Amino acid sequence: TGVTLNKTNGAITLVSAAGSAAWQSFTVTNSTVAATDTVILNQKSGTDLYMLSVTNVAAGSFRISFATTGGVTVEQPVFTYAVIKAVVA
Repeated sequence: TGVTLNKTNGAITLVSAAGSAAWQSFTVTNSTVAATDTVILNQKSGTDLYMLSVTNVAAGSFRISFATTGGVTVEQPVFTYAVIKAVVA
C-alpha cells in the first residue's frame, strides 16, 4: 500500500504484520521531493531489526524497500525519513 506524506520530514507506521527476511517495497508520494534530492531513512521503533533502502527517488515520490534481519515479530514498526534538498551548482 502506498503512502502520501507531503512534508520534508516524517514518520511512517507500517501495518501490523510479521517481519520478513524477504525484501518488500512501497512508494511514498511526496510533492516536496525532487529527483535530485536525497532521502535518509531510520528505524524509529519495532522489535525486529530492519534493513532499509531508498530504491528510487523521482519528482514527487520515493520508494522504500525493507526486510528484517530475520525477526518475525508481529508488530507495527515506524520508519522516519528526512529529505535533503539538492542544490544544483
